[in-house]
Amino acid sequence: MAAIYLIDKAKIDTYVTTSQALSWEKLKKFVLEAQEVELKQAMCREFYFDVLKNKAEADYIKILDGDNYTIDGVEYNFLGINAALAHFAYARYVLEGHVIDTAFNLSQKTSDYTEPIGPNERKQLAISHQNSAHRYYEEVKHYLDYITENFPTKFLSYQNCCATKNQNITGLKSDVL
Repeated sequence: MAAIYLIDKAKIDTYVTTSQALSWEKLKKFVLEAQEVELKQAMCREFYFDVLKNKAEADYIKILDGDNYTIDGVEYNFLGINAALAHFAYARYVLEGHVIDTAFNLSQKTSDYTEPIGPNERKQLAISHQNSAHRYYEEVKHYLDYITENFPTKFLSYQNCCATKNQNITGLKSDVL
């Protein structure tokens, strides 16, 4: 079965600054891992597969790309699931993207003009991106809680799966770090 990607490199580049030399071929592994691990855990399984199936429908595009909404006269906006996924994927890339598996060992490419950041800096950068991803998804969750409370027939998979489990993304632990 072919993998379904919620985002591509162009979409990632709207949320995270990446090198022009970074190809989709290299990045897509990290996107798929982030989708299948962090995002699926955050969204809960039933809702995750619902979004994959319906990602081209207008209501789902809003939760993927973000939207504005008003509650009691206060206007809110959120960047969507794709923003969270971009940061989850980039956190994975930061930790593993520069490592090359050779016949002799795991290596890191260097050049005369650059110096790679150390493992501590790389880990801190990954943590920062994961924290951003969590905050972006919390905003999505706020929107979904509002929508499902006011429009009970929308996003039933979210209501059935996530609401009953009382998901709390801030408590998630990543497999990456």
